[in-house]
Amino acid sequence: MLRQSPSSFNLYKLQAYRVQASEGITLVETMVSLLIFLAVVAGVVPIYTTYRLQTLKNPVRTGAIAVSQQIMDELRQQPINTLPNSGVSDVTSPGGTALTNKSSYNKKFNAKIFFCEATKTQFCDLNSRYIRVAVFQAFDNGTVSDAPVYEVSTIYTKFEVN
Repeated sequence: MLRQSPSSFNLYKLQAYRVQASEGITLVETMVSLLIFLAVVAGVVPIYTTYRLQTLKNPVRTGAIAVSQQIMDELRQQPINTLPNSGVSDVTSPGGTALTNKSSYNKKFNAKIFFCEATKTQFCDLNSRYIRVAVFQAFDNGTVSDAPVYEVSTIYTKFEVN
């Protein structure tokens, strides 16, 4: 069987199809791809922002943890019966250390020590004390954060009863 050469009409039709297929993308295609791109960006930006904020807060929190640990270590060295049965200490600790302008990780902090709070009195007697330490960030302009950056609580007890 012999192959026939394409007619001039079929050649024109083929060339017209090739030209039409290579004209580029349409406005609808562009809008759809733009919407997909914006949806992806809208999902990534909040994640990045949250990550960035956490990264900025980490040195403050780490410093507050270090300050609370220093205070707790000092309180641990005190005899139980010398620690207050109630109240708040926000100027000096029972050991005499200042609780204001404590520095850690190039940040300044103020701390408050709460002894045997009203809801925890069952943990306070001659041989034990409920203690909560709240650490607040102190800023260079003299203000202090309203909410504590870090809080820790524990019950110190005397294991050897005389």
